[in-house]
Amino acid sequence: MNNEEELDFELEDQQQEETPNTDHVTLTKKEYKSLQRKAFAYDAEKTAPKQNKEVSKQVSPDIEAKFARLELKTDGYSEAEIEFIESNGGKQALDNPFVKSAIEAIRQQKTAEEAVISQESNKSDIERKYTEKELEAMPIEELEKALRQ
Repeated sequence: MNNEEELDFELEDQQQEETPNTDHVTLTKKEYKSLQRKAFAYDAEKTAPKQNKEVSKQVSPDIEAKFARLELKTDGYSEAEIEFIESNGGKQALDNPFVKSAIEAIRQQKTAEEAVISQESNKSDIERKYTEKELEAMPIEELEKALRQ
């Protein structure tokens, strides 16, 4: 029995030597601040009323949608493009090359429509101000005056 007691005693000594001493822990200032912030956050979360969490969850999808629209608007997308992006899955849809191609096609079509030349653009300033009948009926002095302007 003596041998068993000696073996148990030796095993306990070895286990104590292998176990690090956790009585004293040294932290850097950064680690200490981080732990302190986490402790404050934990305490605040623990004491916060649960009703506020439910309300914030109900409001957040609407706020998130508005924020996503605002973010797309600041990225230079028009209202029609934003509607198209949202109907195709939101901002994640911009990772899809087909969605990007469709937006580019929409932009090109809009540019082409704006570039259409109207018949009015071919006329001079005088022709835009006066009709043919008004020019024919106009005295020569007024006509010369209008041409100088």
